[in-house]
Amino acid sequence: MKGAKIGLLLAILAFGSTVETAWRIRNRIGPGAWGWFTGRHFDGPSFTFDAQQTEVVAASTPVEVENAFGAVNVSAGAPGEVRVTLRKVVYLGAQEKARAFADRIQLQAVREGGALRVRTNRADLDHRLTGGDSEADFQTHLDVLVPPGTAVKVQNEHGAVAVTDVARADVSASFDTVRVERIAGPAAIEARHGDVHATGIKGDLKLTNRHGDVTIEDVEGKATLDVQHGEVSATRVGGLVVTGAHGDVTADAVHGDLDVHTQHGAVRGIDVTGRAAVETSFQGVTLEKVGGDARVHTEHGDVSLTDVTGAVDAQASFDDVSLTRIGGPVTVTVSHGAVRARGLEKGARVRASGDEVVLDGFRGPVEIEAERAVVRLVPAGAIVAAVKVTATHGAIELDVPAGSRIDVQASAQSGEITTDVPGLSATQMSSGKLAATLGGGGNAVVLSTSHGDVRLRGAAAVAEKAP
Repeated sequence: MKGAKIGLLLAILAFGSTVETAWRIRNRIGPGAWGWFTGRHFDGPSFTFDAQQTEVVAASTPVEVENAFGAVNVSAGAPGEVRVTLRKVVYLGAQEKARAFADRIQLQAVREGGALRVRTNRADLDHRLTGGDSEADFQTHLDVLVPPGTAVKVQNEHGAVAVTDVARADVSASFDTVRVERIAGPAAIEARHGDVHATGIKGDLKLTNRHGDVTIEDVEGKATLDVQHGEVSATRVGGLVVTGAHGDVTADAVHGDLDVHTQHGAVRGIDVTGRAAVETSFQGVTLEKVGGDARVHTEHGDVSLTDVTGAVDAQASFDDVSLTRIGGPVTVTVSHGAVRARGLEKGARVRASGDEVVLDGFRGPVEIEAERAVVRLVPAGAIVAAVKVTATHGAIELDVPAGSRIDVQASAQSGEITTDVPGLSATQMSSGKLAATLGGGGNAVVLSTSHGDVRLRGAAAVAEKAP
């Protein structure tokens, strides 16, 4: 009985949530588009009828197109005129009846506020349909040719949009694909429930999409994207800012800065001339060839950075951080993951737990705090900067190349200290502690661990590892 009451309560809550969601959708898309969800359908016998209209316009007159339930195509045509072709698709069983209904669908071109507005009388027909005519579903497809250098604005519900070879573009569309190509200036796109393709944008690009993938190419200005529930692919852009969730982000050839803030999506960036800042969760981040600094924060995901010219700040949890050929100083914080680095030119500060820390071929100062982790350090050459390692429940291994000038302070609580470094002179030695100098001293090397060993390896051991 108790289980039945709980089940009934859950059913009531689910029903209420469904009604509320439906009402919000209706308010968002409007009562005209609501017919899409409440019985309007486009199948069965249909007949197509075309109508054309030409409007003479002054130079640089903006053109605005409004439509619903049909495609809109806008492209460059002849100077001084706007030519519109309206294709009416009427879903009725008899051609004569469909033609009579199609005659009632009219193209409207109105000059308002200095712009030419192109639309149909769909709104009036939707309110006037009575009797047998209420069974007539219809689509209106608009092909619009505008003068070269025209600024275009398109609003379309439930239909594809294509805008090409215009001065600038402002597009709002839903439930189908949007294509914007070869725009001489900036472009703005707002889409829902459809993929978006934008290429050849000379100015800035601002784009918002919900529930659809986004592909952009050859954007000379800065691209600013807000994408939810969709993949992002950007190639050859002047700069890229992405905000999103539930979709991967791939960026290739960013001629500026890369800035990504997303959730539940992997991020991959290649060939970024500026800086890179990436934040995501439950997926990993991969960056290659970054001309500036790189800052990465991921939760439950790995980090892989290669060929970064500037500094690196990486934070990760429950996965590993991999660094290769980093030109600037490195700061890494990892929880429940390993740190593996090769070719650090200006040292590193590392805090890690749960797995190993390996720095191979590093230069510059190093400071490491590790928990439940083994630390292995292999300098690229003679140690010429400070090295400090503090570990718990993990061993510390340091290779000491020839020519190093160091002062060593080592301690191993509940562990041992071993060394085979030629020329290392002990000044103090006791159980679990060592003080020593090499080459006259100079650079502090402090190695401290609890529940682990400390091992200093000399030039011969290093040679054996890397012949």
